[in-house]
Amino acid sequence: EGVEIDMRQNLSIFDTLFHTKFFGNFDVVGNLALIKSRLYISEVINQENANPLQGQSPYVVNGGIYYQNDSIGFQASLLYNVFGPRLYLVGTLDYANIGELPRQTLDIAITQKVWKCISMTFGIQNILDSHVRFVQDTNRDGKFEKDGQDEEISGYKTGRYFTVGVKVNLSGN
Repeated sequence: EGVEIDMRQNLSIFDTLFHTKFFGNFDVVGNLALIKSRLYISEVINQENANPLQGQSPYVVNGGIYYQNDSIGFQASLLYNVFGPRLYLVGTLDYANIGELPRQTLDIAITQKVWKCISMTFGIQNILDSHVRFVQDTNRDGKFEKDGQDEEISGYKTGRYFTVGVKVNLSGN
């Protein structure tokens, strides 16, 4: 069960307020999902019989700002994402569940038209390079917490990912 809210708004209202034609090129988007999942399994041996769905976060937040100016052939986007703590691995009665802690990401993408049908692209994914962290629910409270009594058992950084490219539009549009 859960709820999801999506929002998309063009910022042209600010053009009216400030007597410009600048803000109409911007769109802001947002998404919030709140989820409560529970999987009940009867007749399990040496395991808890109720867990959240594996990989299902209790919340996910996405947001972004987009800029597009067709007169100069320029587009850019800045995107943000965070997800809540989630079950990574179902444990046993002797070895508690393992969960992944929340992680934030920030991505940017830029496209510039350089000729009729050719555009240059540039992007950076995971600008924040947040740690991927796994903890064991050692206090067995059903939560995965960094500052609680849960023990961090693994962690790493994925690094930033850079892209540079050329796009060719063969249709000429």
